[in-house]
Amino acid sequence: MTNIITLPIGDDFHTHLRQFKKVDELCMDARNLAPLGLQGGFQRFLAMPNLKPPITSTAQALEYQKVLEESAPGGTFLMSMYLCNDLSVEELETAHKAGVKWVKLYPSGVTTNSDGGVDDIEEYYPHFERMQELGMFLNIHAELPKSWAPESLNVFSMTAEAFFIPVLQDIISDFPDLKIVIEHVSSRVMVDFIATRDRNVGGTITAHHLLTILDDSLIDRSLTCKPTPKSPDDRQALLDVIDSGNKKFWLGSDSAPHPTSKKLSYACPCGVFSSLNLLPILVHIFEQNNMLLGENGELLNTLPNFISKYGREFYKLPELEGTVTLVRKPQKIPESIFGATPFLHGKTIDWSIK
Repeated sequence: MTNIITLPIGDDFHTHLRQFKKVDELCMDARNLAPLGLQGGFQRFLAMPNLKPPITSTAQALEYQKVLEESAPGGTFLMSMYLCNDLSVEELETAHKAGVKWVKLYPSGVTTNSDGGVDDIEEYYPHFERMQELGMFLNIHAELPKSWAPESLNVFSMTAEAFFIPVLQDIISDFPDLKIVIEHVSSRVMVDFIATRDRNVGGTITAHHLLTILDDSLIDRSLTCKPTPKSPDDRQALLDVIDSGNKKFWLGSDSAPHPTSKKLSYACPCGVFSSLNLLPILVHIFEQNNMLLGENGELLNTLPNFISKYGREFYKLPELEGTVTLVRKPQKIPESIFGATPFLHGKTIDWSIK
């Protein structure tokens, strides 16, 4: 049995690091959250922009980046901006020149802090055109809001991702050179859609969608998230496409803490908090699904490619230097971190960072 493995230092290309202005809740303060990703085995992070207020200018993005870098020395933080009426086409060029190359599309009302998001896709076609010219990336929360759908369409948490596909088809058709990433893929139908698109379309997959299904989120409110974990078949599709070595899929944790008191409230906010133990959790999942080690105990390329190579190549980023060593040493996930309930809280996983 292999008891020690060494992996390349990884990239988390979708994480929520919350507010960079001072807040009361410890788990909503970026100064507390930024170091957790480094402790979890990663070095480079794509920070989501759905703060209060959202990141809609280059100046905001750079201020946020400065706070993150000062809070987590050694970390690299890539910044994104929130697509809405406050983000002008002209600002995109300013952002691109400053190295802010990511724009996040949230359909209005589909998840946490998305109320100011997009109501009419075609309104933002000028943005997509300029992003395509500049070589920027459009990252999409691909769930169809009920407000976008006719009454005859049966849109709810289990179908919203599938029903967003026609919207994606229109964007891809109208902007064939625009680099598009579908975030937190959760269904077989979306896996199949991305797998059959051209090289300009990719997708991120979370740890929690690799391990949970709808039933789990009904039992444990800390697993309430968007998109909702779906059927065992949908989960298997995610595992299978990673195991196949498809370069169009890579890690984006979507780690998103909320105070436990709010997660247990009537209006439970969406988000799974996975950053602190992310790499050991992934090693645990990959080993459980025979995706970690070969017949002779050798490390397969599957996990290194998922956490490092494929996303980096899509975003045309340099390879990170350094490695992370993990040992087969069981650890129990704590019940609380900064007042938030982490993913797999109270459960024991088989691996720890050395």
